[in-house]
Amino acid sequence: MRINMIRIESNDIEKEAFFLSALGQGTREKTPDDTVCMKLGGVEFVLRPTRKDHTRFGVIVEVDDADRVVEQSAEFGCKILQKPKRQLGDWGRIAIIEDPLGLVHEIVDYKLKRNLVSAPELPQTHFSILIAASMERVFEALLSPEDLAKWYVMAPPKEIGRAPGERYDFGSRDSLLISGVIKEVHYGEKLVHSFQMMQGEQPVSNVSWTLSKSMGHTRVALLHDGMDLAGGWELLISSLKTYLETGNTMATLVPRE
Repeated sequence: MRINMIRIESNDIEKEAFFLSALGQGTREKTPDDTVCMKLGGVEFVLRPTRKDHTRFGVIVEVDDADRVVEQSAEFGCKILQKPKRQLGDWGRIAIIEDPLGLVHEIVDYKLKRNLVSAPELPQTHFSILIAASMERVFEALLSPEDLAKWYVMAPPKEIGRAPGERYDFGSRDSLLISGVIKEVHYGEKLVHSFQMMQGEQPVSNVSWTLSKSMGHTRVALLHDGMDLAGGWELLISSLKTYLETGNTMATLVPRE
């Protein structure tokens, strides 16, 4: 058995989110319907608002045999809200039960899900480079609009946040060229943001910048998960190094206003 997700319904999800944040560092996103999604220690928490005056918990677990789990749950007095049923996509068969405390749980048939045809692997781009600057200075160059305007040659910064959930957009005054949302910020060490080129029907992918000390320099490791833009990132990371070490800038791909 493996826990996939813990679902929490509360009339004060911000308080619940604050408590979870105190348990350790992790990611946090808020959807338009005010649902808060957090990931801590590899476990995903979904916090949904409710008007009820109490908090309810539920888990989504993967098991080898959903039919057996449902049968045993019924023997222990659980209500079977949905018998194992095939779902769309790659979720396999899902059963929904309510335990004696009134908590609702989803049971995923892991054996069936495991045997489904897996999606093709997405492309990845890796780069690593040493920069003669402190980790703090390099990290600031990733978030400062003033610095980005000098080294981010793909496009000028348009809206740059500093916290998870805030924008990481590039483009001109009248157009958005690269759309992004910050997902993780560990100051001086790691920045993760989504990445989508707005020209054509490009998919949403993720970019991770990880910094570490190496031989008196800062090692910058870049991972673009979901797209192959090797040539563009090689130019970009070289531009970052040139800017931080010499103060010079490279030619930009999109003219600055």
